Amino acid sequence: MIQKIISKIVELVIKAQELALSIGIPNILQPGLVKEMIISERLGHKLIASKRDADGCDKNDPSIKYEYLSCYEGGTEQLDRMFKSPADKRAESLYRITRNKMIYLAIFYKKEPLKIKVIYESADSPQKGFLEKNKELELLKDIPYLLYVGNVFPHKNLNRLLQAFKIVYSSIDLPKLSLVLVGAMDPFFKKLQKLASQIGINNNVIFAGKISDPELAWLYQNALSYVFPSLIEGFGLPGLEAMSYGLPVVSSDRGPLPEIYGEAVLYFNPEDIIDMAKKISQIIQDSNLRKKLSLKGAEQVKNFSWQKMAKETLDVYKSV
Repeated sequence: MIQKIISKIVELVIKAQELALSIGIPNILQPGLVKEMIISERLGHKLIASKRDADGCDKNDPSIKYEYLSCYEGGTEQLDRMFKSPADKRAESLYRITRNKMIYLAIFYKKEPLKIKVIYESADSPQKGFLEKNKELELLKDIPYLLYVGNVFPHKNLNRLLQAFKIVYSSIDLPKLSLVLVGAMDPFFKKLQKLASQIGINNNVIFAGKISDPELAWLYQNALSYVFPSLIEGFGLPGLEAMSYGLPVVSSDRGPLPEIYGEAVLYFNPEDIIDMAKKISQIIQDSNLRKKLSLKGAEQVKNFSWQKMAKETLDVYKSV
C-alpha cells in the first residue's frame, strides 16, 4: 500500500515537472520552490520566479512583497549547521520545526497571510585600526589591495572571485595588486589556496586567516575596495561594515544585497566572471567613483542601527 502511494506521488511529480518546463522552470525540485508555489497560491500572492528562488507579492499592490525564506531553511545553510555546537543545532532545529509548522498550518488550514515583520540588523560602529606585529599584513602598507571578509562556503562564490581577480590583475598595470581574504582557515579556505596556485595568482592572494578586530579595522580603512561576490545572503553585514569605514563596495546583485546596499555600491552579476572583473577593474581605476561610493555608503549605513533594531523588536513583542 505504501509503495503504491509513493509511486503515485512520483508520477504526479513527473507530471508537475512537465508543466513547470512549459512555463520556463527547468527544475521544480530546487530547494523550497514547490513550497513557495503552494504558499503563493494558497495565500493569494502573485508568484515572483527567478533562477535563485521564488517569492511572492500582493496581487493588488505589487510593491508589497513576501519573502518565503526557503533558501534560508535549506541549501547552503546546511553548511553552517555542520560547524555549530550540538546545543546550537538543537536550538535551530526546534526553531525550524516551529516555523515550518506555522507555514504548513497557514497553507493547508488558514487562508490568511503570514504576519511577518522585517527587522534589519546593523554594523557595529567603526573603531581605530592598527596592526599587531602581523608581518604579512605589514606588507600591505605600500600595496593596493581588495578585501573580502567572511567564510568561504560555496555560496560565497569565492572561486569565481579568484578567476575574476586573475583577469583584473592581468589587465591592470598594478603588479603589486593583491586580494586579501580574511576568515578562519578551514577546508574551504585550503581549497581556495589550491585554486589560487593552480591559476597562477597565489603570490597576489593573501589568506590572512583569523585576525584581531583592530587589524580588521585597519584593513577596512586602507583597502581600495570591498568585494562581495556572494550568490545568496541572509543580510549582507560585511558590506555595511565596509561602508561604515568609508570603504567603497563592489557587490553581487543577488538576494537581499540590493535592498540593503541601495545605490551605494557598484553591482555585478556574480555568475558572470567577465562582468565581475569589469566592475572590479572599474572601481580600481576610477578614483572619482570610489569617492562617490564612499560618500553614498556613509549615508546608506545610517539607515541601520542596533537601537532601531531593538526598538522594532520590542514593538513586535508588545503587539502580540
